[in-house]
Amino acid sequence: MPSADANLKALVAFAETAAEYCRFIDSLRFGRPERLYTTLEALLPQLHSRILPVRGEMPETKHPEHDALAMTHQQWQETADIVKEVVSSEVHDVSGWHKIVSAEESLAAIGEYDANRAEALWDDLADIYRDLRSGLALWRTGALDGRAEASWQWRWCYENHWGEHLFRAMLTVHEIRYQLFRD
Repeated sequence: MPSADANLKALVAFAETAAEYCRFIDSLRFGRPERLYTTLEALLPQLHSRILPVRGEMPETKHPEHDALAMTHQQWQETADIVKEVVSSEVHDVSGWHKIVSAEESLAAIGEYDANRAEALWDDLADIYRDLRSGLALWRTGALDGRAEASWQWRWCYENHWGEHLFRAMLTVHEIRYQLFRD
């Protein structure tokens, strides 16, 4: 089990990367950035490598006020709509690429799965954002219990939610970069 100092160091590094990812997603509100997929190709694996040494901790006491720091569904939906608009062209193209590549009858089910996975890139990126942003709100309280709750949420959600979105997003971004040669 890592020491408290080692976990704090891992948490600080993860919080910095989570904040960088959230700033990037927030920047989409101002339009599509240059090198969108190149940036995602670098950021997504950093999230993965930085969460691995983090140990989730439980706060000493329950803080109901922490619940108010989480994103609302409406806030998530607004972010998801923006992300969907920004990635829509490449998502459409990579989905079609999967359908063409798997045109043989024996591969049709795989192609359909991959096409559906690719079409959900916006959802993957938005769900990662929601889980990281909620943890960042707790982290930024600076209180020991807030930081402990952030560590628990980030780690637990990685294992049970945003980690799955992360790997699907990394695969889709890889396909956009190296099958469609975009960005």
